[in-house]
Amino acid sequence: MKWRSFAANQEIVWTTLPVLRQTGRTDNVSSFDIAVTVNANKVVVFRNQSILVGDSNAQVLKQAQVYMDRVLGLPKIIFEEAVNVRQQEERFTGALLYNYLAEQAMEAREDLEIMNQAGFEKAKDKDDSPLMK
Repeated sequence: MKWRSFAANQEIVWTTLPVLRQTGRTDNVSSFDIAVTVNANKVVVFRNQSILVGDSNAQVLKQAQVYMDRVLGLPKIIFEEAVNVRQQEERFTGALLYNYLAEQAMEAREDLEIMNQAGFEKAKDKDDSPLMK
């Protein structure tokens, strides 16, 4: 993995990433990690994230609600501030608004890590190191 920095509130365009394996197979990576710096003492890392997809706005919002409650442990949030849903042709896609969610996060969970800036720099260096063969 290779971490990249973005400006605050910048919209990030993301697509699946093909990864060529030494066996000759190509795997499409369909998840991503995102870190939000809240302050010098709080960096929130959301692991294994993906775009939410559904047949309706309500279905995507429900999916987001269940995920934020059960996986991220953020049941008491304002959903209008936590997810952005768009219609794309016949489907609906949702993206979590991570800067809002990072401010709400108080404890680490399955796909959620909380650390200070120094801890994040160390984790980032480890994540950015070359993969072993």
